[in-house]
Amino acid sequence: MIIISFVMYVVKFLVNPVVIIKEEMTKLAKGDLTSNYKAKNEAGEIGDLSRAVKETITNLRTLISQAQDFALGVAEKANLINYSVKEVASGNENQAAITHEISLTLEQLAAATEEVAVSAQSAAAASTNAGSVANQGSSKVGNSISSLKTVQESVLGLSTASKQIGDIITSAGKSLSKTFSA
Repeated sequence: MIIISFVMYVVKFLVNPVVIIKEEMTKLAKGDLTSNYKAKNEAGEIGDLSRAVKETITNLRTLISQAQDFALGVAEKANLINYSVKEVASGNENQAAITHEISLTLEQLAAATEEVAVSAQSAAAASTNAGSVANQGSSKVGNSISSLKTVQESVLGLSTASKQIGDIITSAGKSLSKTFSA
């Protein structure tokens, strides 16, 4: 009878708590943090082990929650960066279009100025005094045409650079979108 009582005591106070702790640790090892495990308030190693398992579960839940919050924050920042890249790309496309329009306008202005130069040369042939004045005007118009052509070349260069920047930003935006969508 004493042996049976001793065996029941060992099973109840030693084996059963260890089996329960083993089951909780097995769930934990498989990633199951949904357990409502209640730690034993007993003294000794079994009680200490029981409380350590409960604390481990609580700490892991806290860490996972913090990691999820951090991941959400990173995703929000990535979305903001993606939006900013798209805005910059759109702005560069608009700038390239405006630069192209300016270039066309300068071409028209240069053509009109050349027509004025031709007219000035015709007026110079009509009169000797008027010819001297017209030659001076023609020279100034020629300088103006040359300056306008230089400006036109600069604008065309700017247009090309703006398009290249827009292409780079668009490519970077697509890469970011793919990176954070995955």
